[in-house]
Order: sequence, then C-alpha cells, then structure tokens
Amino acid sequence: MKSVLLVLDEIPVLNTTGHTTYNNAFLTALVASGFEVTMLITGNRFVKPVFNVDEDIGVSGVNCVIPAAFKLRGNSFIGKPIGLAKWLLRRPVISKIRRSSARSNNIYIGNWLSTSAAAKFAVGLVGRNFDYVFIDTIFRYEVIKHLPKNICSILVGHDVFHQRCVSLDSVGLNPLPFVTIEQERQVLANFDGVIAITAEEALIYESLLPECRVIALPSPIETRVSVAIRCSKPRVLYVASRAQINVDGLIWFLDSIWPKVKERHPEAVLDVVGSIGPELRRVDPGVCVHGRVDDYSVIASQAMCAINPIRAGSGLKIKMLDYFSYGLGCITTPAGAAGFPPDDESPIAVAADDAEFAALLNSWLANSTLCHQQSERAIRYVQQFSPESFARRLCCWIHALGSNAAHELSTGKAP
Repeated sequence: MKSVLLVLDEIPVLNTTGHTTYNNAFLTALVASGFEVTMLITGNRFVKPVFNVDEDIGVSGVNCVIPAAFKLRGNSFIGKPIGLAKWLLRRPVISKIRRSSARSNNIYIGNWLSTSAAAKFAVGLVGRNFDYVFIDTIFRYEVIKHLPKNICSILVGHDVFHQRCVSLDSVGLNPLPFVTIEQERQVLANFDGVIAITAEEALIYESLLPECRVIALPSPIETRVSVAIRCSKPRVLYVASRAQINVDGLIWFLDSIWPKVKERHPEAVLDVVGSIGPELRRVDPGVCVHGRVDDYSVIASQAMCAINPIRAGSGLKIKMLDYFSYGLGCITTPAGAAGFPPDDESPIAVAADDAEFAALLNSWLANSTLCHQQSERAIRYVQQFSPESFARRLCCWIHALGSNAAHELSTGKAP
C-alpha cells in the first residue's frame, strides 16, 4: 500500500471554505483509491474546540498529526490554548466587533511557514515512511526541505498567488503577503509536480517553470439535483465564507447593485448563507442572513439564481460549483468566471461593472423561463466535475509522477 502525507494549514472540513473543500477532495480520493493517508495540520484554527477528525472530514482511517491540539481518544482532539483563543475570537459577536474596529483594505492570502517551524513539524514525522507528500499552497513548501529526498513532492496550488496579488492590487486591495512572480517560480522548483485548479493556471505554472510537471484538477462535486428549478419568486442566493475578499465583494454588491435591483423588484430577497453573515455591518432591506448552514438545499430550491460579486482574485470559485450542483445559474464578474471551462451553454453570466451586474440580475428576476433554462444548463455543466473522474485522473498522474521521480533520483538527474 502506497502512503501519502498531506501537509495542510487546517483540517479539510467540508462546506466551510473553498480551499478546505478542495483539500478534502484530495483526501477523499486518495483514501478511496487505497492509499494510506497521514495529515499534518500546521495551523491552529479549528471549527470547534473539541473535534473528531473522522466526523469533520467525512472519512475514517486517516492518521492525524496536529501539533496545535491534544489527542484524546481515537481521532478526537481538543485545541491547545492558542487554538481555543482563536476559536473564541471567531465567534460571531466577537468577530464582528473586531472587524468593525479594524476595517482596512488588507487581504490576508496566506502565511509563510518558517524554516524553524517546518523543522519542528518534520520531527513529529520521524519514523514514518511516505511515498508522496502533498503540500497545501506555496506557503508551506518549507516542510519538504526536512523530509527524505526520495519522497515524491506535489504542490496543490489552489491559486497562482503572484497573479492573485496583482488582481487584488488592481482594485485597491492590499494582499498580504505580497507574492512576486520570482518568489513563486523559486518555490515551484522544489516540487516534482504541481496540481493547478484550472487549465489556465496550469499553463501559467508551465510558463514559470517549463520543466515542471503540471496537471489541472478542478474541484469535484456531486450533482445535488436532477430537475431544473421551478421557482418564480425573485429570490437570489449568495454563499460565502468570511474571507475578506468575499466581504469586500458583498459590500460592493449591497452598496452599488442591490439598490438598483430593489428599485425594479421591491419584493426581491437576497439569501446570504455562510460564515460571511456575521461580518455584515448592516442588514439591507430584502437581505436575509442565515449564517453557516450545513445543508442549504431548501434555501437553494427557493432561489431563481445565484450571484458571486467578487471583485478580484484567481483560481476556480468553488461556491459556483455548489450553485451549479443545485441547478442554479450564476451572475458574476470576470474574476468570478475565471478558470471555468468555456461552454456555449454555460450557466454563467459575466458583468463587467455594477451597472451591467444590476441589469443582468434584473432581467433574470423578471424572466423565470430564462432562469429555468440557466438551471438546466447548470445541471448539464456540472457533470464534468464528477468525483470519480477527479480520483481517476489524480491517481493515474501521481503514479506516473512517482515513477519519473524515482527514475530521476536513481540516475542522478534529480536536483
């Protein structure tokens, strides 16, 4: 049985954030394909103070190394003091007070893991043998420097971060840390292979380092409905985590777009689902804040369409895959649409500015037939993101990658 080490910033709990959902897809695919999987969690953010990893990730039998938590019984843990403190600070009331008193244009996109921290984490892995190591984003690449050279190293890119920084900067936001193209190129050189979340980003990785072996693996998702929506009431769905880029986009939507929609459709309702809810400084007319909901299928079934008003960024927007899986078409920005495979019958409508966004949403809400057609398109479109295809392509690629890495090491061609 081949063994895999996953180095992640936090436990890949489903349906909390896009990046944890994407990481969970790798974990699930590897376990289902017969790999022995160990997770090293380098961060100290936990969804609950006391948690059971098997329950949170939906997979059993995964070995867990979590330095920021005390192990209880089985795969149950309790966070150490700093983890508990961070959990408390993220409670809705406290979080809202902190955010409202510290509003800024800073967008935190990651945190470089130091060499000393990486070395300490590696000590906790002594005596364990791995065939592959998957590193979650460029920010944790230091870990592979402290692992045996014969392990096939794979970067799960999530984003081309230098590109994301440029995108955020272009709309007046301040990405922290700011990643340069040269920094990203230097990090890529440490890996045997790179997984990009979109085909476009795979091409960028290849241009940065032509000898790099790259595969594009968009996040997989199960289709949740098979029948297009029948709703004709003007309800709109928005699902998002509390990430600052989402908060920025929703505030822009509420300030510049929603008033134009309410003027045309006074009865319109915007359902806001996810941990972004407590971050709102105000609740506008017609806005219904639900908070984090494990199963929002009922809310989705009441919507005519969905939105993703993100102003900047890169990578595949996983919330939009969720929309499609529920049979909802989506109105978004060029940044939101980036990375999705082109299709003559795409369920995505792209608005270049706030006026066009409002015009599109008004036209959709006035036309239930159009929304029904977009719903049918969404159900067809999402089929290409099946978990079975994801697992099959992943396993074929890493087996080939591992064979190449072993050959280069044995012939002295590896760095």
